[in-house]
Amino acid sequence: MATNTSRSRWRDTLPSPLPSRTFTKLTNRDKSAHYEMAAFENEWPPPAPKSETSVQRAMRLEEEDLARKKSEQIDACIEEHRVERERRRAQRKVILLGQSHSGKSTLLKSFQLQYAPQAFRAEAEAWRAVIYLNLVHSVNVLLEIVEASSIRTSKAIRHLQISLSPLRQVLTTLSETLALETSRGRRSGDHLDVEVWRARRASGISIHSSAWRSLAKVSDPGSATQDEVENARNIIVACRSDIAALWFNEDVRKCLKDQNVVLDSQAVYFLSQAERISSPEYLPLDDDILRARLETVGIEEHSVVFETVDRGQEWIWYDIEGSKSFRAAWIPYFDDVHDVLFVCSLANFDEPQGDFEMNKFDECLRLWRIICENKLLIDTFLFLFLNKSDLLEEKLRSGTFFGEYVEEYGHRPNDVETVSQYYKDKYVAIHRDFSPRPRLLQVHVICAIDVFVMAEVFEQARQAIHTAHMDSGGGAYGIKANDTEFRKKWDKDEYAEKAKQKDVEERERMQENEERLKQGKKPRKGRREDLPKPTELMKRREGSLELEKNLGKTMVVQNTSGRGPGVPGFFCEACNRTYKDSTGYLDHINGRAHLRALGQTTRIARSTVEQVRARIALLREKTKEASQAKTFDFEQRLAEVRDKEAAIRTERKAQKKAIKEQSRVELVKDVTMQDDDGMSAMMGFSGFGTSKK
Repeated sequence: MATNTSRSRWRDTLPSPLPSRTFTKLTNRDKSAHYEMAAFENEWPPPAPKSETSVQRAMRLEEEDLARKKSEQIDACIEEHRVERERRRAQRKVILLGQSHSGKSTLLKSFQLQYAPQAFRAEAEAWRAVIYLNLVHSVNVLLEIVEASSIRTSKAIRHLQISLSPLRQVLTTLSETLALETSRGRRSGDHLDVEVWRARRASGISIHSSAWRSLAKVSDPGSATQDEVENARNIIVACRSDIAALWFNEDVRKCLKDQNVVLDSQAVYFLSQAERISSPEYLPLDDDILRARLETVGIEEHSVVFETVDRGQEWIWYDIEGSKSFRAAWIPYFDDVHDVLFVCSLANFDEPQGDFEMNKFDECLRLWRIICENKLLIDTFLFLFLNKSDLLEEKLRSGTFFGEYVEEYGHRPNDVETVSQYYKDKYVAIHRDFSPRPRLLQVHVICAIDVFVMAEVFEQARQAIHTAHMDSGGGAYGIKANDTEFRKKWDKDEYAEKAKQKDVEERERMQENEERLKQGKKPRKGRREDLPKPTELMKRREGSLELEKNLGKTMVVQNTSGRGPGVPGFFCEACNRTYKDSTGYLDHINGRAHLRALGQTTRIARSTVEQVRARIALLREKTKEASQAKTFDFEQRLAEVRDKEAAIRTERKAQKKAIKEQSRVELVKDVTMQDDDGMSAMMGFSGFGTSKK
């Protein structure tokens, strides 16, 4: 009874259904009145049912309160997503591309300093630990070079080595604290090969994007990270005078010159500013932060909100690792990006690129061509920054000839202006020849750490972006509010025809399965593929499968969809399927489904009598040739072996006879000398003099 009563009460709360059309026909006015009554009955909160007890009322109010809170959370979440969509629609996305060590991160820091100086300087305290790490790393590199040289016996140098030995532990502590790792470097305790330092400069410092986010926590007082950084700072302050003495020591400078070791500009800067950086009252300067090296590992996303001009405008920067093994991860970021900033180093033309017979100049040109011809970037603006012009000038002044590494350069003047113009001409020509259509391109020769030059360059780029957008008739970001041409167009008639065809196939499959069930057979699962009927017997494969052609090679995955050609593995063009290993691929190409796709059956052609006779004749001919190649005269072979053994015995006897004769001659000589000495002693003189007086 209780159950029936509750059901009847629940039924009373529901809106009454529409009257059946078999009894009466409702007018539009009746329908509107009915739905108004239903809406009134479904209002929130619903009216209290009749004969409700106090317990039921309390439970109903509690449920209504929970439902209201849940509804408010859903509304807040929807509003948050709406605001986020509006915010992202107003963002401008910029992607930084280029080789490793080209200066991409430095370019981003320079942009932040120009347009968001307050946010840039707010992170100065977090950069303190990174600057300390750069300084300590440079000092340890210098110590290792000195230890590998002949001046380690100097008393002053030994004193500096002992006093600066705690910096080795500081390097390890800061690296572990900031979750860093030295790129292409070594632990400070490893053996140093001076020949390696002749070929390359001091290594930089790399950091994962997640580790950079943790740097902001360094300044939290009382944290373990803060204590470790404070201890490291105290040690660096204590070694302040010794660091400066090591860098300005004449023996150390002579050692670097004799060993032909060239420290990079970052290490030279921090060593020359060591006395200021290691002072107790040190505060990071803008120049210190710009020169602090953090090699990007992975992908970093930075949000820059303008503070000086266009206040509130937000640019999202994607700083992507430039190593060759990571370039396949660039493609997903090409989808909705507005601007591409490609950074090229002017000073790495004499550095080889991996195991290939090319230098980094040729590799950078190849990379620029890939970016220019990429159709995903057809609507983006390209900005080419030829960075490190100061290092190029320094390298050319030292006697390095650019034409020695780039043969096409010829015998042109070996100065910065001519070389920079050659870079510009090469990159502009590639952009002109391989771009799908004309678009904005700006080329700038820069030095990313020169604040004044970068301010002018960035302003030119920003003005060019606004001008190009306005000329295209778009809004602030080049897209009209009602412009939906970028969306994919769908042919409704085509897909309606496909739907009809699918319904027909499904109906035919169901009818076929009914017939199969009546015959006692199993029904087919899914639709049957429209493969051609086999018209020929199984044939022998003509060419090789080349299963080992890519063994031990590194390949760039072009297809990121997971299906079709270009995916890692073995792809079958006839069946449009990819297999991850060679075993599965072999099973497939030898299977019934693959042969059916080729129009072949699993039966082998029956050989005729003429074919068998021809095969036997061919085998006899091969056997005859092989037997003739192996036929030889046993007696002749035996005589040859005997003659060879006799020659070996004769040679051995001659060697033994020669050794005996040599021993006999030496023995006779010794006996003769002993007899002469004895006779001279008996006669009272030790020897005969010469006739010369």
